Amino acid sequence: MKRTFRISGGKENKMKKRILSTFTMLCMLLTLLPGGLPAAQAAVTTETEGSRTWFFDDETNVLTISGTGSISDYPKTDTWEPPFRARPVEKVIIESGITHIGNYSFHAFYGFHISELIISDTVISIGVGAFGSDSFSESYLSKVVIPNNVKTIGASAFSYCTALSEVNLSEGLETIGDHAFYNCTALTEITIPKSVTSIDTNALADTGLTQVNYAGTRDEWTALSAYSGLDESVNVVCVDDTYNINFTGDGISMEPKPYKVMSVDQIIHLGEKPERSGYTFGGWTSDITEISIDADLNITLPAFYHGDITLTA
Repeated sequence: MKRTFRISGGKENKMKKRILSTFTMLCMLLTLLPGGLPAAQAAVTTETEGSRTWFFDDETNVLTISGTGSISDYPKTDTWEPPFRARPVEKVIIESGITHIGNYSFHAFYGFHISELIISDTVISIGVGAFGSDSFSESYLSKVVIPNNVKTIGASAFSYCTALSEVNLSEGLETIGDHAFYNCTALTEITIPKSVTSIDTNALADTGLTQVNYAGTRDEWTALSAYSGLDESVNVVCVDDTYNINFTGDGISMEPKPYKVMSVDQIIHLGEKPERSGYTFGGWTSDITEISIDADLNITLPAFYHGDITLTA
């Protein structure tokens, strides 16, 4: 037999009041606890390293380092790791005030997620393996812009960065350490500033380079790159190079003279043409078939050509 129980109106009101009273008391007790109600976990976590603070945003995976002075040097082993190494860092921002990126400070970050790097122009050196010798080695970094205050890129700084396809080196850089860009297989072209005085052992070895642009002369490049490990098949354009051009032809009056290459495209602008009474100049020809000369008297040199040129009117 089914039984039904009812709560009379007065009892129902009393029960509602009792529930409301209990809920109010619980809320009051919670406010008395240390810190009150627990707040939602912050997206940004920080760690302090001397006069520098490392901020990691869990939502954007951006690591920002602010403060002053040098980021500490770290060992290559796991005995003492840089902050947030085990986080999936995708972007690193080095803010103004930082002067040195320490050895191994970003070496083999967890999962090798780093794909973007922004460096303040207060940085003057990049240490061994940190962005200074293995610093960003083995990361997904695809583009690097080195500010003009940086004097040294340490050994192996970008070695094995197989996604690195664009490197901008600023005038003012002096030393590129050994193996600095070793095995950067996606890197096909790089411009070396004239301020560079040392390219150490195998700094450019086993890369994807097909062209190197250098702001000095060929003799300077030959001395500078002797131990760089650069493959002999790579086309090197020395923007400060000059080419001796000899002019031949019946009755022409132009004397041999040196011409400077105008750009990394290896273009020389002749700018003048010979004159001969009763004749119209029909253009220059060359016995070097790869050389092209347009109507504006611009000579485009073939890749790998380095030597004197003879033109015939």
